[in-house]
Amino acid sequence: MKNTVTPAPDFSELPDQLPAVEVATKEDLEEILALQKVAYQSEAEIINNFLIPPLLETLDEFRRSYSDPERPMILLKMVKDSRIIGSVRAYEKADTTYIGRLMVLQK
Repeated sequence: MKNTVTPAPDFSELPDQLPAVEVATKEDLEEILALQKVAYQSEAEIINNFLIPPLLETLDEFRRSYSDPERPMILLKMVKDSRIIGSVRAYEKADTTYIGRLMVLQK
């Protein structure tokens, strides 16, 4: 098998100011859930199933999982112009981080 080297990506065309990634708080849950509902529509359309968990999750369910002491949630948000445009959920267990729902606002 021949070893190949992948060239480094060219980041020269990235904007000077990228959106900020921050730790989300309880106050962000409603906005993140609204983003989730929009972001997962395209997946639901692809698989022709609108009964997927990200579209069915309620704000109360999200609040409970966010506050669950048995599995503390790591919740990050990407903010641009004071608006959440992306988010990811994760949790840690035995030195491993598990990624949950990942979403971005589509153009």
